[in-house]
Amino acid sequence: MRSPRPGPHQGGWRGIDWVKWGTVFGIFAGVITLLFTALATYYQAAVSRDQLEQSQEDAQRAASAQAQLVNYWMQFEDGSSDASVTEIHVVNRSLDPVNNVELALTFGENGTIHFEDAERDVLAPMDLATVPPCTQKVVRVADIEVRDAFGESPAPNVFVIPEFRMDYLTFYDRSSVQWRRGPVLKRLSVKESLEVKPWKYRLVGPWTSSALEQCGSEPK
Repeated sequence: MRSPRPGPHQGGWRGIDWVKWGTVFGIFAGVITLLFTALATYYQAAVSRDQLEQSQEDAQRAASAQAQLVNYWMQFEDGSSDASVTEIHVVNRSLDPVNNVELALTFGENGTIHFEDAERDVLAPMDLATVPPCTQKVVRVADIEVRDAFGESPAPNVFVIPEFRMDYLTFYDRSSVQWRRGPVLKRLSVKESLEVKPWKYRLVGPWTSSALEQCGSEPK
């Protein structure tokens, strides 16, 4: 009895299980698609985050644009910071006025400032009201008077403005936002703006005004 002949050999591409490999390729393509989708989503999120941060930085710069152009400085007797201060200068280089300008100076009641014992020193404000656009205000230290908390009667135990240090300057910009200019520029919160300080003294003095040559930007 003869053995049955073997069927024809199914070699080459005809022997491939295309259904199985199609499934494998489909899964692989799906994984690649998911990977690219994840990468694209991550990149888009990173770009959006960078754009948001940039927008916030731009908004902060725009909000502080005027405040950045308001500052103060002190004139020393011989140009050295070791000498006595002779004048206080407040400058507004912006194109809009700043309002409710107030300086805060620290001094000693007996005429000498106690840097090593701050509790013996006094912090007192000096009102400047409004500084117009492109204007510098100057007051001579010798002309500053120490008065009571209301700025009316002369202080009984302080005869002349003693040596002092400038602590900070506060003002309101064109958007009615209050700023404090000290070692750094800080935007004050509504709570900080409404805080009432128990001043013991108030400083007064005649200010002179002059126009600035450069306005609308920081000096070169």
